[in-house]
Amino acid sequence: MSELTPILPRTARSYQSNAFATSTNNNDDTSSSPSSSSEKLDPLHLASLHFYYAFHGIPSPPNTRETTNGQWEAHLKFSKSENPERFICIFVLILVTFLETPLWCATGDGTSESAAATTTFSFLTTDHCDSPTESQIYLSMQSYLPYMYTIPVETLSNLYLLYLSYLEMLTLPQSSRRRPPPLPFLRLWLPLLSLLDTLALLVFLPPFRLSPYFRLILLALTPSILTNLKYCLLIMPPFMNILTIFASFYAFSAYLLMTFLHMDDDSENFEQLYAPGCEYRNRGGSVEDECDKNDKGFETLAQSLYTMSVTSTNADIPGGFLPTYAYQRLYGVYWILYLFFCNFLFQHLVLAVVYNCYVVCLKEDKINFFSYRAQGLKNCYSELLEHDKGSTEGDEIGVSLDAVFDFMQIINDFEIFNPIRAEHIKYMFHALDEDHSGVIDLIEFYKFCEVVRNSYTVYKKDSWTISRVGGRLKAALLRMRGSVEDGSLKRIFNYILMLNCCCLFMESYQDLRKGELIILEQDTWGWIEFSFSMVYMFELSIKLATVPWTKFLAFRSNLFDAVVTLLLFAASVVWAVPSVHVSSDLYRHFSILRLLRLIELVKDTDRFGFISDCVISMAEGSVPVVGSVFFATAVFCVLGTQMYGGLIYADNEDLEESEMFKNDMDVLNFNDFSMGFMTFVSFLVSGGPVTEVIDAFGVVGRFGQPCSVIFFYAYFYVVCYVLFNVFVAFIIDAFLVNYESQFIEEDSFSRRLMGGGGDDMIQVEEGHEVIQHKASSSDVLYKKMFSEELEAMLEEATVIPSNWLD
Repeated sequence: MSELTPILPRTARSYQSNAFATSTNNNDDTSSSPSSSSEKLDPLHLASLHFYYAFHGIPSPPNTRETTNGQWEAHLKFSKSENPERFICIFVLILVTFLETPLWCATGDGTSESAAATTTFSFLTTDHCDSPTESQIYLSMQSYLPYMYTIPVETLSNLYLLYLSYLEMLTLPQSSRRRPPPLPFLRLWLPLLSLLDTLALLVFLPPFRLSPYFRLILLALTPSILTNLKYCLLIMPPFMNILTIFASFYAFSAYLLMTFLHMDDDSENFEQLYAPGCEYRNRGGSVEDECDKNDKGFETLAQSLYTMSVTSTNADIPGGFLPTYAYQRLYGVYWILYLFFCNFLFQHLVLAVVYNCYVVCLKEDKINFFSYRAQGLKNCYSELLEHDKGSTEGDEIGVSLDAVFDFMQIINDFEIFNPIRAEHIKYMFHALDEDHSGVIDLIEFYKFCEVVRNSYTVYKKDSWTISRVGGRLKAALLRMRGSVEDGSLKRIFNYILMLNCCCLFMESYQDLRKGELIILEQDTWGWIEFSFSMVYMFELSIKLATVPWTKFLAFRSNLFDAVVTLLLFAASVVWAVPSVHVSSDLYRHFSILRLLRLIELVKDTDRFGFISDCVISMAEGSVPVVGSVFFATAVFCVLGTQMYGGLIYADNEDLEESEMFKNDMDVLNFNDFSMGFMTFVSFLVSGGPVTEVIDAFGVVGRFGQPCSVIFFYAYFYVVCYVLFNVFVAFIIDAFLVNYESQFIEEDSFSRRLMGGGGDDMIQVEEGHEVIQHKASSSDVLYKKMFSEELEAMLEEATVIPSNWLD
């Protein structure tokens, strides 16, 4: 739910719908478009350009004053075309990766009898794939899209991305003295290379495609994910140092243990090759078939390294050390020492190194981000002073209301944030002009720029119903509105929801007992659910009658309740009609959805409210980290699909005796892009690689066991040890910051600079209110993390240069 706070003071003047038109600034150039494309920008448009750079957290180019009107128009056109169209195109391309037919399925690979003579490519592929022997093969059960559909969609998306890259190239400075940034050129080449790869697919059959990688790189180039990936690159050097020590330790341990186990191979006294207990239990059968040798997993040096590396990740425990320990108990001391150093000391040392490097990189980047923002806003304010020169009276240094109107008209054209209506600008100006000087100074301008990032909704206090009735009915509705606003109505219906929850639980318990326990007849339960649906409809009617619709729809939880309540009511009415037979289970599902409102009770409690707020803020702030994990996993999934697609199926003779088939793990495969994700999820959550999967792909793969081990261990070390540990580090740091901030009261200076509201901003004109929707909580979280550094930096940024006083 969006955080809503009133923003306007009692003393604010009533707004006028033609506020922009009544501007009386002495500068006649108040239009949103400059005149000539070859002329340099005037101060007003330069201010908007500084504002654009500031809120993207990047420094303004040193030759910003050399920017022409044509480049400004290119900036404007690019900003309008990029957001959200670029993200939509990237999302479509990622969706194509999930839905397109796997390349191994669209071509005959020559392994089956039907395809032995030829290799063909089909643009009209059916929605399923067969194994080479036409036996059972695990797929994601999704209907694949033929290439005749995916190629046009992919082509159109890449063409639009090329158009955006062209617009972005036009915004770059033309001066040869400044090296252009590489990111726009990379955004230009990736769609172009993807189109060439698609053309190669149409002309001849390539062994694999590069387009899926290009799509994922485009996803990685989004600002938030790219920044997080930069952190990971900076983490890699210290991580490789500790990983080298880590690998050297378990490699030496593997060599040492293999030497111990084979030390007495030629001795006459060395007769016991199996664990004594196992040999005794299987004395009636074949010991060789049933019992593990004491050197299982340590037959060769390569096998010893593999066994020790798997054990060091907490996978295959205790299976890795059971044969040696069962044979000789003294090896238990060796394994205890090994597990202590590898699985406790080094594992947590890796997390500590990643956490420390991540926090350092995050702090440096965010400090730079907000420093660039503060400096950009300072440059923006300087240009506004130049634009507003001569229109202010007295010795006050500040920007007038007319200049702010002109400035916001251009910012609205940039579409950086939701458009701000002219009347809101007037309210905000007077609310932020705390000294009532008629101009806003630099500190007030910082606060103003933070506030305009949010969106606003104006609504009347009285609902449509209250404004059109009178007498006792209006008084009753006003009392009901009071119950809605103070939460008493919500508390009453929360008790009803809990009663409904108990009824649903008893009804479900009765269904599970299969008629052994009859609490109430099924029709009786149906009428009880019908009664609850009527009660919920009554609650919704009260809210709609007393709360303005604009305010009601401003809360996403209200919208969810309204939709679910209406669906539940409609299902109940249909069920109650005698001529229509509808199972009571149908609207029981809607009742369960309605009960999700009980989750709000968790937020209202002192015990769990803080935790729920932490979860929400951390979930929003961790989106870039999760996006980085998705990107890396998707790259490995594409590679796995191209290497191992279609090789895991029921009749594969090479896997008949494998642990994968014995343990029913053949569903973990790379037969399509979607299934590869679940294969890697098992690696993420299990704390180590799944040996059954690695061994199976080593058998069926073209390059054998070494390639399989390298492939899966590369994923494990890069994604699990680095990216996933970055996610853990972020969660730890964010929770600690939220925990500490609940005991710290933000001072007035920080509230001014960070855009926080105050008690003086509570009301608008009579009969109206304005609610403010916070743009994002991620900035707030980072400001809490580095509040001391940001406060010092902003103190420095608010110092007015001496040349402004002239």
